[in-house]
Amino acid sequence: CTGPSLLANYLHINPGESLTTKANSASQVFFCIRGKGKSETAEGTLTWKTGDYFAAPGALEFCHAAEDDTAFYWVNDEPLFRYLGARPDKSPIRPVFFSHEALEEELAKVRAENEGKDKNRNGILLANVDCPVTKTVTHTMWSLYNLLPKQTRQKAHRHNSIALDLCVSAGPDTYTLIGRKIDSKGNIIDPVKAMWSPGAVFVTPPGWWHSHHNESGEDAIVLPV
Repeated sequence: CTGPSLLANYLHINPGESLTTKANSASQVFFCIRGKGKSETAEGTLTWKTGDYFAAPGALEFCHAAEDDTAFYWVNDEPLFRYLGARPDKSPIRPVFFSHEALEEELAKVRAENEGKDKNRNGILLANVDCPVTKTVTHTMWSLYNLLPKQTRQKAHRHNSIALDLCVSAGPDTYTLIGRKIDSKGNIIDPVKAMWSPGAVFVTPPGWWHSHHNESGEDAIVLPV
């Protein structure tokens, strides 16, 4: 799942085994879909588990060692660097880590705040203290931990960047409608329908309208980068 500037990857690590990742990029983010273990880096050792999220400079090498069967969602901007013929030098950001518990705690606050309101988003923007102006998770990527409660919809909206959307959790009949134009009532004209399935990824292109729909009896979470 890729775009002109971003590349999304799945990593699978068997229990007791390790995998090294290194990208020629400006920055990178990881979300632990399942499993637990630790990663060794030049910046120190990171311990992670299911639902944890972390971001780092693009040139930082990770050696991931898994205790359980592990899957990661890994996004970096290596395609942009390859196109530019660039290589990372000195990064303006430091690594940042968000535990699953911290994400869920903050999401619960936002949910209580937005209950009953007609919002096009219902989530928390992950931010790095080293990016005070953009309020993004790295200097080149933004990320949102977004809740779509059961039997709700988030109205059509769009953004100027591509989004690679990972479905973290969802029940049946949960989906996103994606299209170039909306009608006078704010409905998307001739949309593409992307069904949500835990662990699956769909793309919302720059400038395209998209609305999220949950017609199931379960809350759903999506993580765009």
